[in-house]
Amino acid sequence: MPGYRDFKIARYNYKKDRTVFKERGIEKLQIQSNVPAHIKYLKKVGFKEDNSIGENYFSYLLN
Repeated sequence: MPGYRDFKIARYNYKKDRTVFKERGIEKLQIQSNVPAHIKYLKKVGFKEDNSIGENYFSYLLN
């Protein structure tokens, strides 16, 4: 995997420093994707399938 796709930024933003989200009152991230490589990335950084909001949706709880 190329170095620029090593997940460090995602891990930092989603797990270590959630300040920017907390300052804006964001508690949950939601995204929709049909792209297999993107879905694999989302799962790798901690997003979970969330079909309660629609098909091919993924959620990440920030609390």
